[in-house]
Amino acid sequence: MEVTSLLHNASLILDDFQDDSPLRRGRAATHTIFGPAQAINASSYTIVKTINHVAGFASNKCIQETTQKVMALFQGQAMDLFWSYNGRCPTMDEYYRMIDNKTGQLFCIATGLMLDSQKRIPAKASASLDTFTSLLGRYFQVRDDYKNLTSVDYTQQKGFCEDLDEGKYSVPLIYTLETQPDNIQLINLLSTGKKSGRLSREQKQCVLEIINKSGGFAYTRVVLLRLYSQISYALKELESSFGSSNPEMKVLLELLRIEN
Repeated sequence: MEVTSLLHNASLILDDFQDDSPLRRGRAATHTIFGPAQAINASSYTIVKTINHVAGFASNKCIQETTQKVMALFQGQAMDLFWSYNGRCPTMDEYYRMIDNKTGQLFCIATGLMLDSQKRIPAKASASLDTFTSLLGRYFQVRDDYKNLTSVDYTQQKGFCEDLDEGKYSVPLIYTLETQPDNIQLINLLSTGKKSGRLSREQKQCVLEIINKSGGFAYTRVVLLRLYSQISYALKELESSFGSSNPEMKVLLELLRIEN
């Protein structure tokens, strides 16, 4: 857990700076307190420290795999930044590939380290774990993006629809742009946000209304419900593979559930 916690915190510091986010969990983001230079340095140091920590207890194969997964984290972030910087809307498949790298690999690092510490793991159990972590990564990110545009709690923690200020593309917005490619109002609102770096509250409300009318939020809820069902099934397969139940994970999944 220490490894994934360190990597996660380091990635959040970089992510907030790269997205120019002023808040993180309702408090000032690191770069707004210590400045960009120290934030980048601290994040880079933490990532190197984490890999060095892994090298102290993991097998050579696991060290190599962990390093590759960390590289995949950066590749996923690069895709996300590229779309935002260039105002290019990704396809759904591209978006999911980005998630699999940016978010999914963090879960894979945790499970990879756990598997490495065990002497014998059935092949079926390893495959079940890969499926579970991949689905969990997708659900976690799609849910986070959805909540950013719809949750009052997220507004208090990160600001009102901050993803729109950052030019981020998420499932609700991608769906809307795919089903309404000629919606001039939406295209101009997104263009305005890219040029100014910010959208007013009223402009964001317009974007939300367009997404809602297009069915973007309803579609995203369907996606989340489907992913949740797949995760629940994957957990049952995982429990069967290891021959024991996992009540803690069931509680966690229940806390992450999105009601239709």
